[in-house]
Amino acid sequence: IAVSLGVDVFFGVVLIVAYVIFALFMRRGANWARILLLILTVLSVFQVTAGYGVGAARFVVGAIATILIFLKPANDFFRAVKANRLAARL
Repeated sequence: IAVSLGVDVFFGVVLIVAYVIFALFMRRGANWARILLLILTVLSVFQVTAGYGVGAARFVVGAIATILIFLKPANDFFRAVKANRLAARL
């Protein structure tokens, strides 16, 4: 039981760090981070029953974040960042 709990905690910390890194890159306008967030959220469906409700909470939070990051204001932000990068190259 202790090994299983240790593995769960380790992977939980790794996922939290990954979400923070994705958030930092999304703030900088990296569209790939949005796509990876979507993929992780879809894959977390398989872990909804894991970890005494932690899997379900992670899925709900991930689903809300994924929905928010694909709404119109977020799309406008990513388009503006992309346009600024293209303008800076010229």
